[in-house]
Amino acid sequence: MNPTRPLVALALIGPFMSCGGGGDGGTPLSIRGAWETYVRVDCAKGHECRATYPGTDADFIYDYGVSVADCTSELQDPDFLAAVTTYEDAAAAGRLSYDAGKAKTCFDAWAAQDCAAYWQGTDPSPSCEMIFKGTLATGAACTIPDECASATCTGQMTCG
Repeated sequence: MNPTRPLVALALIGPFMSCGGGGDGGTPLSIRGAWETYVRVDCAKGHECRATYPGTDADFIYDYGVSVADCTSELQDPDFLAAVTTYEDAAAAGRLSYDAGKAKTCFDAWAAQDCAAYWQGTDPSPSCEMIFKGTLATGAACTIPDECASATCTGQMTCG
């Protein structure tokens, strides 16, 4: 299974079912809950749409595992946990803002999306582009793109 799939994809949300940290209409999703929801929804949707996957079966298994449970096992991966912590730290330091309502709207839309749109990577809702908003100006030091108002963190680790 591809261990970097959720790390890359979450940056684009950025993920849709109720899970850790809320999402059931009561408690808002925490940043950690949003990341976990992203993985769970992406894994479930991938397996739901497996018959129309635009690649080989071996590619699918590399990206999504042999089952939803296999796919969601990446929630325990140290790289996944480190990425979540990076977002939590950035929010705590005021380098980015997080909108739990937009996350839930995005995730609900993503879960309802048809398979063709899912495989094309189409954003199912405008809210998906507004989950994280960077507060850092061009030239500021950054660790992830979502810290930057421009959403670009260069190879020199500055906002572009």
